[in-house]
Parts: sequence; C-alpha cells; structure tokens
Amino acid sequence: MSAVAGQVTAERAARLVQEHGTPLLVTFQEVIERHYRALASLMPRVKIFYAVKANPDLPVLETLVRLGAGLDVASPGELELARSLAVPSSRLLYTQPIKKEASIALVKDCGIDLLVCDNAEEVRKVGRVYPGCGILLRIRVTNPYCVVDLSQKFGCDPGDVPSLTDLAASSGLVPRGLCFHVGSQTISSLPYVETLKLVRSLMHELALKGVDLDILDIGGGFPLAYLNPIISIDSFCEPVVNTLDHLFGGQQIYCEPGRFIVGNAATLLTRVVGKSVRDGLPWYYVDDGLYGTLSGKVYDQADYPVRTFKRGRGIRCVVAGPTCDSYDIAFKDLLLPDLDVGDVICIESVGAYTTASATAFNGMDPAKRIFIDKES
Repeated sequence: MSAVAGQVTAERAARLVQEHGTPLLVTFQEVIERHYRALASLMPRVKIFYAVKANPDLPVLETLVRLGAGLDVASPGELELARSLAVPSSRLLYTQPIKKEASIALVKDCGIDLLVCDNAEEVRKVGRVYPGCGILLRIRVTNPYCVVDLSQKFGCDPGDVPSLTDLAASSGLVPRGLCFHVGSQTISSLPYVETLKLVRSLMHELALKGVDLDILDIGGGFPLAYLNPIISIDSFCEPVVNTLDHLFGGQQIYCEPGRFIVGNAATLLTRVVGKSVRDGLPWYYVDDGLYGTLSGKVYDQADYPVRTFKRGRGIRCVVAGPTCDSYDIAFKDLLLPDLDVGDVICIESVGAYTTASATAFNGMDPAKRIFIDKES
C-alpha cells in the first residue's frame, strides 16, 4: 500500500489552496476504501471494527460503515458519535479498559453486551453496574517491534486470566473471550503469532475448567508506510491468518485497525508564512504545526513524508509551526529547495492520530478539512 503521493499535484494544490486557503487537510475516500478492502480480503474470517480514535471525522466513519465495517469506540463521546450515524449495537465494540460507572451504564443503555476488562477492580465495577454483560479479558503483550507500547498501560498478566475469569463469573458476568493489542505500528507479524499461541494455551486451560470462550479480539497495530518501506500488508497478514485458521477454528475473530485504514488517506497543505536564517540554517515558519495537524509527531511518534512543488537543490532546513511556543518545531533536518513566503509545503500520510489529537493552543485556527470522493 502506498501513500497518496501524486494525487496532490502542483496544479491541484494551487486550485485547492485558492479555494480553501491553508492550512488545508485533504482526505481521499478512495484510499480509505482501498485499504479497508485490502484488509478485509486478506482476513476474510475477521470482523473489522475500525478504531474511531485514529480519525473520527464523520465522512471517514460514514465511508467505513457503508463498506460494512463495525466501529471500535473507547469513550462515551465516540459512542455517541457512532449513535449519531445510527450504527446498530451489533456493529459496535466498546474497548475502553478503564471505565467510569456512568460509561458502563451508557453502554448498557445502548444495548452493547460486551466490555473489556484487565483487572479485578474493573471486573467488580462492571459486575455492579451491568450484571449479565459479556467480558473480554485483555492480556499484556511483549513486543519489541512496535513504535508505541500499549501494554505498558493496559493488559493483565496472562497468568491472571484464570482467576479473573472466575471473578467475572462470580460477579454475575459472562466470560466471552480474550483480547490483546500488540502495540501501535508493529513492523513484524511475529508478536501476533506468538501471542496467538499463548492465547490458544489459555483458552485450552479454561476449557478444561468448563469455560468455553467464543471470541478472540486481536486488536490493531497493522503497520503503515511513512518515510521508509515496510513489509507488505499481504506478507504481514499471511502468518497471522494461517495461525488463526490453525488454532482458532471455532471462535469469532475481531480486529481493531485504525492507522492502516486512514493513515495514508490524508495530505496536509500548509503555507510558508515566515522565513529566517538561524545558526546558518534556513527556517520556514508554516501555518500548521505540532499543536495542530502534526500532533502525531508528538503523541504518536510518527514522521511524515514532506515535499514541495518547487524544483531545485535540496538545502538542509528547519520547518516550524505557527505558535509562540519554541517546542513547535515540526521538522529539524529536512532537505528542501529554497522556499519563499507564500509557498506551499505538502505533508503526506497525516490521516491517523493527527487532527484527532490536535489542540486549540495559542488560539490558532485548525486546518480546514475537505473530503474528496471518487467523483471529484
């Protein structure tokens, strides 16, 4: 899967900027559709719940729901967003591991009958508020291949699964399955395969005690190419699918992709609004930055392809955001042609964990967002 390079030509960028101004985030529906269909085709047994947190823009959600995806929601706000689209409860997965009692009550009122827990206190809490609810126990995963280690914050020790299952049953809940997340932007499928083997062993142990689990949620973490080439999604998924087919013939399988589906689908057009020379290097100040669309460089440890529509020898330079905070430096070692105030910089693959975590710091206006469908 490739980024959207080439879809925003110089001519197209000029038209878009003239019509909408900058900063401008352009999202391409066809890229979202292509990535979703690729994943669905590679993993036909797996029910896809798109992770809303990656990019909650309504056109994105509408596109994926139309294609048949479920939605992975992890907060009351995301749940209400899904409800505004009239998504049925059967296509919603509520995965927030630590929840307020009011959130559990809301899930109950919405008719969702499955929740995620990873500790005894959470199991007891759900049992008090929502007796009869199904439970997925989330286990901790060790993964040296991921960019963001989600098991640092969530997931129980695998050895605690039997006792937590017993606690869930004694608390009036229904143990339904196990879930895990190998970590964000995992560049190898080996952690999936190894975790699946561990999960199979845990499910076998529970089956011997009379507890038959019917759901396995393998989370997200599917990788996406940014600056450097990575393993193809076909090669990545093949060992995962083979392991699922070999070890989990009787379970429903869920997954929660976010970045892979939307990351390559958006391009930021940002304008140079200031220019200076500092310590011998050209600095370009643009009208979006780390507190805005490029927040993923901070929170998501992501980097993005950058290009301009000018030709010329690349000069080492710095690109800084528009706020008055000195931290707001987006790129410190880029090679770009000599730019002038008013020139447009194109930053690609900014569809995931970017605008979703942007702030209104310093009173800066967020990037305008436009959604381009196939017919545009």
